[in-house]
Amino acid sequence: MTRLRKKVLFTLSVLGLLFVIMAASGFWAISRMGDLNSLSGKIDGILFQTVSMVKTQEEFLNQVTLDTSFYRTGKSELVDQHNALLENINADLNLLLDDELLQWVITREDSGKHLRDQLNGDLEAYNLEVSKLFALFLSRGFRDYGIVGEMRKNAHLLENAPEGVPTQDILMLRRHEKDYIIRKDSQYVRRFLNLAGRVKIDLETRPHHFSARHMQALGEYVSLFQQMVELERKIGLTQEPGSQQTVRSLSDHLINLTLEIAGKVNHQAASLRTLVRSMFIGFAILSLGICFLLGYSLTREIAGK
Repeated sequence: MTRLRKKVLFTLSVLGLLFVIMAASGFWAISRMGDLNSLSGKIDGILFQTVSMVKTQEEFLNQVTLDTSFYRTGKSELVDQHNALLENINADLNLLLDDELLQWVITREDSGKHLRDQLNGDLEAYNLEVSKLFALFLSRGFRDYGIVGEMRKNAHLLENAPEGVPTQDILMLRRHEKDYIIRKDSQYVRRFLNLAGRVKIDLETRPHHFSARHMQALGEYVSLFQQMVELERKIGLTQEPGSQQTVRSLSDHLINLTLEIAGKVNHQAASLRTLVRSMFIGFAILSLGICFLLGYSLTREIAGK
């Protein structure tokens, strides 16, 4: 009977130990899954803010050519919203990237080791590039503001000169200017510059006096037109990619990196759920096996007596 009692006690002890291990492991896994779900919620919050920031930036780019208040004051409600979102994302992202759980998640795979540096680098590059883009638009101007505004002032001065540029020539210059602004075709730049060169030579060879102020106005008009063309090239309003395209590329990459991190977190949470199910199934099978062996051993002991 003593031998039988020892077998029962040993079996119960093994089952108890397995239960404790199973309970501790399950508690750890469930707690970890809760932390991962909380982390996933934070990432979703950053992703939502990033998408909102990109949407605000796109709204600004779509409306910037009509927003005279931006060129007059140098401020825009959309720019303020964009910058506020960018500041919040930067703060939330720094807190998130310092999270030990996230560091554990992104270093589970070799590809995840560089995500932190990539995300920080892309956010900093985006911040610099979008600030540059806003400044380029402000410098270019619209209507009476910026380079476009100064260009119009000089054109009007030439139009009103008593013995200035022939009306036909100044109207043709304005036409080439408008055609370029609308179509962004470099052929209108060439036409503008060729005509401006001929007009300058004509004015210099005239016998009558042409004021230095108006001659300066012609030179400034041409120079400002060239500056506008260069600014539009840098912005990306022409056929060449510029700052506008770089900002969009960086914003897309930011969203993709955030989605990649979210995917890694969700993958780890799914792996833990699979592990917990496997542990419960394994515990159940092992318990049944031990109980079967104990029952088989006990029946042999009893039958032997």
